[in-house]
Amino acid sequence: MQRTRKTSFTPGLRNFISKIITPAVLVAGMLLLIIVNFNGVLKTTKTDENHFHNVVAFSQGALSLSFKQLSGTERPLVTYGGHEVLNLAQWSSSISVDGTITGLWNVDQGYSVDEAHNRIYSTMTSKDGWQVIQTTTLIDDHTITVAYSFSASPQDNVPPEKYVLSIAHVHNYWYNPQFGGDAFTGYVMNTLNGEGLQGDEAQNQAASLGQVKVAVSAGDVAPPKFVPGSMNIAATADGKGASWTKSFTTEYTIEHPAPSRVINLGTETITFSSIDQTGKPIGGPVMITPDASKSANK
Repeated sequence: MQRTRKTSFTPGLRNFISKIITPAVLVAGMLLLIIVNFNGVLKTTKTDENHFHNVVAFSQGALSLSFKQLSGTERPLVTYGGHEVLNLAQWSSSISVDGTITGLWNVDQGYSVDEAHNRIYSTMTSKDGWQVIQTTTLIDDHTITVAYSFSASPQDNVPPEKYVLSIAHVHNYWYNPQFGGDAFTGYVMNTLNGEGLQGDEAQNQAASLGQVKVAVSAGDVAPPKFVPGSMNIAATADGKGASWTKSFTTEYTIEHPAPSRVINLGTETITFSSIDQTGKPIGGPVMITPDASKSANK
């Protein structure tokens, strides 16, 4: 005859479970709920705050993308760890129609947001019948793309022959800027509130946060070209000087566009790297003289 054995807990073990383990599990569960709820409330509060200030923002890791709806600058703004990397200034951007220049900020503005894909659509529409569409997407924790398309529905019987779209890219200080055929690279220096070089004043060093790269790819028209802004030299301790710039422009040319056809102009891929493939910081310290930060802000 088979007997079934029952195992019972001793009174001491019962007390341990009821007085120690059970409350501990309940407390841990409550803490988990509080943390999850706090993170959700924090995210919602930040989103509401951004909407209140008419700003759309996405972030992955230390890389952030924000877009000001009611301003002619920071459309978008790219930051890394709170430091500005690149700013697309719409009020410094323009379009030339057979030589007649119109500022992009001086036409009708529109936008929409795809939060599921970290994407912002911005439209610039002229009463003269042309429209520029900018699509900005946060891809991952080091990459952002900005794609441009264009369409024209001329109001006159004789349509314009040539449009040139100029997009202004600005920043307080890009060190050692390099312009290749299809890319720009520059080191982003550590700055405080966008004013001057910051670093070890005792050693006259300015810290490099990393390197930004803007690579362009062609669409249905010729690849855009880079137009560098003014190039400057900051004094360095070794006497060689360090080149820097505050701006550059990408230019897209459209000739004889078919009426009402949406034309893919191309895509700008913005990448920021704070370390190289070996894990070492990119750029390293830059030796400057005490007056270098002043010359960098002229």
